[in-house]
Amino acid sequence: MANEKYTAQEMINALTETRGMITLAAKRLGCAPNTVRRYVENYVTVAEAKYEAHENLGDQVELTLVSEALGERDANGKYTRAPNTASLIFLAKTKYKDRGYVERQEFTGKDGNDFTLKIEGIIGDD
Repeated sequence: MANEKYTAQEMINALTETRGMITLAAKRLGCAPNTVRRYVENYVTVAEAKYEAHENLGDQVELTLVSEALGERDANGKYTRAPNTASLIFLAKTKYKDRGYVERQEFTGKDGNDFTLKIEGIIGDD
């Protein structure tokens, strides 16, 4: 794009340094957040850098959550930091729904489509 104040690489650097956070990247560059958003929309490399920074942050958050959930043990297997029950429950409900760790069940038809439920007869109706 012609007449841009920043290079794509400057945007990439700012987004990488701020872990993909647009407002912080804008502050670092001294521009408005909409300027960063425009670069993300107009430059594939900037969009990819934002996505990659976002994914890396997500991985770091998830690793920290897992560490909190599991606690830490010493060489003898004794806990030096107890597992965090709330973190364990959160992980189970978000990562292991397929194992039944859910608060509610959702049912869908084939490939996520609607399905028809047919109930025949009424129990206890004399």
